[in-house]
Amino acid sequence: MKKALLALTIAAISGTAMAQLPDFLGKGEYTVRTDISKQTLKNADLKEKHKVQKNIGFRADMPFDDIHHGMRFEVSHSRDKKDMYVVTESTTKPFGKDVKEKRTDVYAGYTYTQPLSEATKLRAGLGLGYEKYKDAVANEKGTVSTEREAFYTKAHADLTSDLGGGWYLNPWAEVKVDLDAKLKHNATVAGASADINAKTRGWGVGVGANIGKQITDTVGIEAGPFYKHRHFKASGSFVLDGGNIRVDPTKINEYGVRVGVKF
Repeated sequence: MKKALLALTIAAISGTAMAQLPDFLGKGEYTVRTDISKQTLKNADLKEKHKVQKNIGFRADMPFDDIHHGMRFEVSHSRDKKDMYVVTESTTKPFGKDVKEKRTDVYAGYTYTQPLSEATKLRAGLGLGYEKYKDAVANEKGTVSTEREAFYTKAHADLTSDLGGGWYLNPWAEVKVDLDAKLKHNATVAGASADINAKTRGWGVGVGANIGKQITDTVGIEAGPFYKHRHFKASGSFVLDGGNIRVDPTKINEYGVRVGVKF
């Protein structure tokens, strides 16, 4: 009897949720965007310069009510190439050229929207995410692959101001702090020591501003500049060709233009 009541209760809750789902999704804002950017990485001995990077992403802002509460979901992915240099050497020739890198980022969190005036609203949020960087350098001596992943918490805010005539301005900012991050370093190169599988910590910030134009009642376009900084602490060392190589604190800077379609 209890199992039957439990099954009926679950069915009733599921039915109510499914009935409300189309309305929940129908009130949302959805953005498909592309970031066209340049990225550099720097630590004590290593410098990376990326080619023009294209990061494709999707964002959904879905309200729980008509005014304040909602949720945000984001996912992005990029595949690009970079050149890698040893900064302690005088040569300008990279030891790794056109190295492929993959980057994936997924985030979900709560948002709160507060109207500030008839033309302006502030939206702030807090949530959890996961990101992963992966690359591999291969030559005649062997392969060195690096994988950096992090579970993080992110706080973000954006301001939307109606400029009239279908135009709007949307500055934004975000801060992320790692909750659990790890660096994995694997080498098949002769003379390399045991692989690295070490915990690390990091943080990041990002700022930008989009200007948008509502084309129809349901479709708009937007574009604007942005800057992001990512910082990871030192995360271990290994031996290569008799020398000790330390993975020092790492700084990643990215700047570019974001172009998107909102519907």
